[in-house]
Amino acid sequence: HFGRRMIHFAWDQMKGEYLIRKNLEMFLGAGNKPDNITFYLLTNYDTTFDEDMYRFKTLWDDYKVYSHVMVYNRRSADVKRIRFGRWVNRKWLSKSCTFDEFLATYQKSKHADKSQTTLGDEYAG
Repeated sequence: HFGRRMIHFAWDQMKGEYLIRKNLEMFLGAGNKPDNITFYLLTNYDTTFDEDMYRFKTLWDDYKVYSHVMVYNRRSADVKRIRFGRWVNRKWLSKSCTFDEFLATYQKSKHADKSQTTLGDEYAG
């Protein structure tokens, strides 16, 4: 959104959860709106997929704050992490269906028309 001031933070490691929550609550308590905040979430570095999902769900379910997934070393990332990033980074997707529903639909559409597959699909954001 042009003209709208966005504030960006990062939550890269699970060990930072206490400080993230404490400071986010203080920041929101000072009158900042959740829809003006985005958290970058680093994945494929030192967290499990479940921890990545936990961070995303914590930010959205508890604070209504959006996330943007950044996959560390995409070439070594498994397909599930790549698709997780696609699902989260397209806000309309993560708000309209669960990740499991997205995966199921994605799999169906990929198998339905193999001729549409292009080189590098696994790495498209």
